[in-house]
Amino acid sequence: MRRFLWIVPVLAVALALAIVATFTLIDHGYLDGAIARWASLRLGRTVRFKALRTHLLSKRPEIRVSGLTIGNPDWLPNSNVAEASAVTIRFRFWSLLEGRVDVPALLVDRPILHLVRLGPGRNNWTISRNKSGPAFAPLRGVATFAVDRGILDFHDYGRQLFVHAAFEDRASGPLPFRMAGAGTLKGGAISFRAAGGALHGSAVGKPYPFVAELVDGRTIVHAQGTSGDAFDLTHYALAVRAQGPNLADIGYLFNLITPNSAPFRLTTNAFSDRQHLRFDALDVLTEASHLTGSLWSDHSTGRHEIGAAFDAPRLARADLDAMLSPIPPRTLASSRSGSVQPGRASPWILSNAPISLRQVRGADFDVNLHVRTVTGFALPLTDVTTHIKLDHEYLDFPSFQAALYSGRLSGSGHVDARTSRPALRAKINLVGANLAAIAPAGSPPMKGRLDMEFNLAGTGNSLHAAAATAAGTLSIHVADADVPRRAGWMLGGDLLRATRASLGGKNARTPLDCAAAQLRGSGGRLVADRLVLRTRLGTASGNGYVDLATERMLFVLQGRPLHRRLFQVAAPVQIAGPWLMPIVVVLPGRKARALGLRGKIGVLLTPLAGLLPASKSVPPQATCW
Repeated sequence: MRRFLWIVPVLAVALALAIVATFTLIDHGYLDGAIARWASLRLGRTVRFKALRTHLLSKRPEIRVSGLTIGNPDWLPNSNVAEASAVTIRFRFWSLLEGRVDVPALLVDRPILHLVRLGPGRNNWTISRNKSGPAFAPLRGVATFAVDRGILDFHDYGRQLFVHAAFEDRASGPLPFRMAGAGTLKGGAISFRAAGGALHGSAVGKPYPFVAELVDGRTIVHAQGTSGDAFDLTHYALAVRAQGPNLADIGYLFNLITPNSAPFRLTTNAFSDRQHLRFDALDVLTEASHLTGSLWSDHSTGRHEIGAAFDAPRLARADLDAMLSPIPPRTLASSRSGSVQPGRASPWILSNAPISLRQVRGADFDVNLHVRTVTGFALPLTDVTTHIKLDHEYLDFPSFQAALYSGRLSGSGHVDARTSRPALRAKINLVGANLAAIAPAGSPPMKGRLDMEFNLAGTGNSLHAAAATAAGTLSIHVADADVPRRAGWMLGGDLLRATRASLGGKNARTPLDCAAAQLRGSGGRLVADRLVLRTRLGTASGNGYVDLATERMLFVLQGRPLHRRLFQVAAPVQIAGPWLMPIVVVLPGRKARALGLRGKIGVLLTPLAGLLPASKSVPPQATCW
């Protein structure tokens, strides 16, 4: 055996001579064509270079490739995906003799990347679709990686995103990678800058740290955190700060549908694992509204399943109307507020803002919302709690509760916007509302409790339009109240004493034992089956209607005195006008005309000023029927 050991050093010398001969051939360019063909075969792309040189007999052996180009796939001919002025690979020579590649440094000089994306799964930079593991895994053994004066041209035709950027990786510290650029997104100008972690060594395959800032029109977004791998923005954990004129402009960043808004400021912690999104500690602030909470989204199916739990210290009607209004083109959303612009004040109590759910056609929502104070509505709602579900443009409110006029409002409803004219249905109860809180400003002080209930359904492109076509029922009950004494006399069928009471003792009150009304109808007009009011001075009954289209009422009452007295004059009394400010008028009658008791007598029947379609009634006492 020993006599054959001399073969080992001979083989080692022969191998060394072969390696030296090979690199000599490489240095003289004899193997350039073979190496280019081998690289092309491995990458599945055409690889070319101008020169390949080796430096073996130095302290830092290296291979330098000059004028390197890597071609595009066949569907994008006559162009290159990557170019570089030079690529220098430093290695340890003796590791080659041991059968392994040890690359302590990789230097890329003036790379130019031409990246093209036509749509999902169709791009020119993916070498193998079956490749697994981190995108930068080949650099795992590289201790030093440097990029000098790189250029990126990125054309994403699917997203209409076109970017030109400069990048380099020469800095030190935890974020050595730098990139800055500008371009257009769907026709609107954008600019950005970013800094990221190392692309080599032990950093490969670990969460990739980065910070970035995007300026999109007047929208500015800051993000800081980690992605699952370098430049992999399908997996991330980020702290996000954003501000701009319209929330609708930032949805594309997170593959979400975001609504119109007034100018906003937003902070959140965002997480993604490609198919699932989560936003914790979400805080959205506009001039008039403040919303906090969390949101999550499931993208594993074709539709986005979005859930949320929000608490709003305050919510303005203008912001709510803006959220429900159609989303403008992105070029407008990046520079213009989506809030409903102030204009001519609406004459209606019920909102006439258009109902549109088409902007969220591709998503389903399940949202729990608590609002402490709602502003801008005719009804002063507070402590609002609601559950909202949206499924293919069918908006369901399975539960709704709020405080109103010191009473409790509750109910349910839905909006079916799957047709050109949305269909609305609502069943609402109001229990224990304080009449003193309902009374118009400047009216005499009063007391009492109001209970209401309505169950209505209609169609229309706004809440007011749907109410104008509505059919259903409305019931009202007032108890423990009082009215001006002149109103008590009038309703009790004694107009002469009502007139005398209006001349003196204006602050005198008389108890209202009860008042009850039951209405039903269709076409936006609810007619009273019966209307009864009972005071200590008499009882009035009558009929009339509430018009939801004009938001007016008209009732005619005939009073009957509780006690017969001399010189009593009875005549019908009409209560008519807007819901919140009806006018009481004595209708013409022979005895009334004779005594000059015709026309307005200055009485506001404030319990009936609460004839609004929103509430629950306690069954009226028998004395009112």
